[in-house]
Amino acid sequence: MSQSGDAQKDESAPVMFVFAGPNGSGKSSINAQVLKNPALGFLGEYINADDIAKSMESQIPDYQTRNIKAAELAESRRVTALQAGHSFAFESVMSTPEKVALLTQARERGFEVALVFVTTDDAEKNVARVSNRVAMGGHAVEPDTVRRRYASAMQLLPAAVEHSDKALIFDNSGTTPIRVVTKNGPDVVIEPNAPQWVESQFAAPYRARQASLKQLDAVAKGSAPNITISEAAAQHGRSYRGKVVDQTAHHALQESEDRGFVIHDKALGPKRDFDNGSYAQITYAYDKGKIPAEEVVQRIEREARSKAFKELPRQEAVKQHPELQANFVQLDALKKQIQGQHLTAAEQATVMDRLHENMARAIERGPVPGQSASTETDKSTPPTPSKDHER
Repeated sequence: MSQSGDAQKDESAPVMFVFAGPNGSGKSSINAQVLKNPALGFLGEYINADDIAKSMESQIPDYQTRNIKAAELAESRRVTALQAGHSFAFESVMSTPEKVALLTQARERGFEVALVFVTTDDAEKNVARVSNRVAMGGHAVEPDTVRRRYASAMQLLPAAVEHSDKALIFDNSGTTPIRVVTKNGPDVVIEPNAPQWVESQFAAPYRARQASLKQLDAVAKGSAPNITISEAAAQHGRSYRGKVVDQTAHHALQESEDRGFVIHDKALGPKRDFDNGSYAQITYAYDKGKIPAEEVVQRIEREARSKAFKELPRQEAVKQHPELQANFVQLDALKKQIQGQHLTAAEQATVMDRLHENMARAIERGPVPGQSASTETDKSTPPTPSKDHER
C-alpha cells in the first residue's frame, strides 16, 4: 500500500523505539538487551518514567505525587525529542489510543518507528508478577488495573504494529521470552512456535486491518493511479477536512486538498460511521489517553473553528473551515450597518472588534438546542453607541 509509512526510510532518519506491553510482562529486562545490542547502534535518549521517579525520591517523598510528576516529565521529554527530530526510546503499557497515536506523529515527522511488544498469554500471570515485584520493593499496580490495561493493550496491538516500520512481539509467559512475530517494512512473519493467542489476538485482527487498507487503497487508486495516500497523524486537537470517499470497520478514506488522500484509523480517532461522499471534519481528541465522548470531540472542533475565525486571516480560516464563510458574510453585513452610523473610524474599529469577538464566542458555544446556528450568531447585532462615544 502506498501509505507514507511504507516508504523507504532514510538511513539517517531519527528512530523512535517503543517498548510496550501490559504491566508485569517483563518489558524492562528485554529493552535493556535490545538497546545494548551493538549491532543496533542506538545513540538516542532513553526516557523512562520509572527511572525519573527514582531520581526524585529525595525531592518528592510522596509516592503518588512523585509518579505523577515523573510521568509529566517523561511526556515532556518525548514531545521535545519528537519536535527536535532526535532519536529516543521510551517504555509504555500502551493501553490507550493516545500512546499508539504517538507512533503516527513520529512517522509524519520522518522517524523510523520500531516497536518491541512484550506480553503473556494470560492477564493473571501479569497480576501475579506485579504482586511479586511489590514484595521485592517495586511499584504497585492494582490487580483490576493490570487486567484492564492488559485487555486494552492487546486490543490495540494490531494497530500499533500497523503504524510501526519494524516490530517484534515477544511472549514472556514462561521463564524465557519467545519471539513470536517479526515485522520489517510491509512483511510480517508469524513464528512457527507462536502460541494460540497470537492468531486470535494479533494475526486475525491484523489481517482484517490489512484487508481494510487494501480495499481503500484500491478505491483511491481507482480515481488516480499515482495519487498520494498518507496516514493521518493522530494528534490531540488536530483536524482533517474533506470528502469521505469510503470506509470500513477499521479505517476511513478522506480526500485532502493538500495531501491527496488521508487514511484514518478508527482505533485512534472518532469511531463514528461517516456518510460516504459527504464533507466531514475529522478531529482527534484524547482525554487521559482515551477517545472522549462524541460531544467532547464536537466541543474541541467548535473551539478550533472559533480560534480560526478570531485569529486567522479570512482566506486561511475559510480554507481550514469552509463553514466559516457564512460567518464572515454575516460579519460583512454587520460592518455595512456600522458604516451607516455616525461613528469615527476608531469607534467603528472598536465595535467591529467587539462583534468579531462575540461571533467567535457564539461559534465556540455552538447553536442553542432548537435554534439554528445562523439564529445564534444573529445575536451579534451592532451595539448602539452610548452618548459618551458620539461626536
